[in-house]
Amino acid sequence: MNDYAAYRAAGQVVASLSRGIPFEHAAADGIKITWLAMETDDHIIAAAAWLAGVAAVSAYRFGHAPPSAPGTPVPDRFNEGQIEDLAKSRILMKRFVDADNASIDATLFDGWQRAQDFARENWPAIEAVALAIQGQGGLEFAQVKEIAERAGWAAESEESQGL
Repeated sequence: MNDYAAYRAAGQVVASLSRGIPFEHAAADGIKITWLAMETDDHIIAAAAWLAGVAAVSAYRFGHAPPSAPGTPVPDRFNEGQIEDLAKSRILMKRFVDADNASIDATLFDGWQRAQDFARENWPAIEAVALAIQGQGGLEFAQVKEIAERAGWAAESEESQGL
């Protein structure tokens, strides 16, 4: 199993928990979001969750050399999964936000900065969930919530979440 994928999924689901995005399960290949239960605004929040997955991988990669560049302490580029999530976030923004490309890019950049803060502030929960995904292959919503709570995550108000 790819460590990056587990951290990517963990960042996504901890952000999803924080923002109330319904999801069925998390696995190394990502999360399954219950799209039918989502309102239009929730899709924008889902874009933020994907960004949190990107930030979690970046946080994990800091000090963990990628297999393609052993000895590199800080990889300087996004991997394939991160690029995919950035693209998904941009697609959701373009679909649900009436703005020009420059505004969408500025919003995504702001979201990326917030996602990095979120990953840093919620790292114990993200890491605990990632390790559980690695060990079990996948987790259901209730399992993710329990693991995150044991690691110190607590639901917060939207104003204090940073995402």
